[in-house]
Amino acid sequence: MNKQQLTRNQFARQPAHVVLVDFSPPFGNDTSCQVQQALQDILALAANITGPPRVPFFGLFAIGTYPEALLPLQAVRGNLSKIHSALQELRSFQREGLVGGKTAGCLGQGLQDAMAQFKRQQHLYKQLELMVVTCRPSNIVNKEVERACSVLDMDVLKKVQVVCMSQPEDLGASDLYLMEDSPTNTAASGGEGGLNCGMVDVVHLDNDGVSLHQFLKGWLGDSGTDREHLHISLPGMAGIGALTLKCDLNERILDPTHLLQPLNFVPIL
Repeated sequence: MNKQQLTRNQFARQPAHVVLVDFSPPFGNDTSCQVQQALQDILALAANITGPPRVPFFGLFAIGTYPEALLPLQAVRGNLSKIHSALQELRSFQREGLVGGKTAGCLGQGLQDAMAQFKRQQHLYKQLELMVVTCRPSNIVNKEVERACSVLDMDVLKKVQVVCMSQPEDLGASDLYLMEDSPTNTAASGGEGGLNCGMVDVVHLDNDGVSLHQFLKGWLGDSGTDREHLHISLPGMAGIGALTLKCDLNERILDPTHLLQPLNFVPIL
């Protein structure tokens, strides 16, 4: 294999990130503080890492009785003061009485507003990744996201993540999804009437700051790992054809921190 074929520009295809925080009950003040702190920490880190930007653009919406854009999509570097102000506003969103009443359709409208914002400045961005942070049951939120995604431009949308902040004892057996891009997670989303297109991930996290911090660190990884350097062919089983893993040698095939019970896995680099 030619050495030139193995080279690529790292962090050249990082997506823009828009986070939509769903304040619908049982989302409480403690969860709001955890989300605000986790975002503040990861964005401060991203803004100060040397080299190409790991998180080039960020936007923030609060979903209450209506979707409110607290921070229009903009560059992270050079705008930390604006980001800090928006996150402080997020923290006070619930205290100011902007939550409650009828919220039906607000999440879907927020997703459409985020996409419209992206489309207006698409010449600046490569792809968009949307994240919904909620405390509501995953199946209900997932259906709302499905309806919204049916009218979104999927060509520029890299992924929609539904991050459910809940206590472990609140999770039933049907709620245990693998994180990120695993086939199990896609199948589970499809089982709830999902899009079956690999765009929507449902992720459950413990309702604490540590879990969210760990999850958001995934933003700092290289999103441009789409060059196929190595194929690993595995034999098929009865009724199932052979499985081929297409690997980028510059990155791990799987990030152990994004698996359930990550301490049971050891990365092989």
